[in-house]
Amino acid sequence: MIRWSSTGGPDRWSARFLGEVVMLRGRASGGLVRTVLGELRSTGVADGPVEVMLRPEQIMIRRAGEPPHPVGTAPGVDRDREGVPATVGDVAFHGPLTDYRIAVGETELAATAVGVPVAVPGDEVLAFGPPDEVVAWPAGSDPT
Repeated sequence: MIRWSSTGGPDRWSARFLGEVVMLRGRASGGLVRTVLGELRSTGVADGPVEVMLRPEQIMIRRAGEPPHPVGTAPGVDRDREGVPATVGDVAFHGPLTDYRIAVGETELAATAVGVPVAVPGDEVLAFGPPDEVVAWPAGSDPT
């Protein structure tokens, strides 16, 4: 049974049961959450410290100065959208998917994209959070 939280998404246990999750700490203010991936949209969470839950496929990368890879890149990630600098640590190609481990500063994140690898270990890239609203809740709590 999947449990849904009062924020409209699955709770932490259910989300992890269904696959890998990326947990980010952030600070909410006025419908935006500041994280290592920049500002992400999240309404319905009180201002202050929060935790954001993402799936690796919601984290996108591209090389600085290049347009996004046309396959596996969500709408809204383009030359004009600011990303945050990241370094590719590991790349694993699995047929239709490529898994990346990237470092944004001291924070290591998982990212998954459709298609062949667009970066190799050691490459400097720009990382993006999703353009859509994300699931967030007050830090230290787990909605059930």
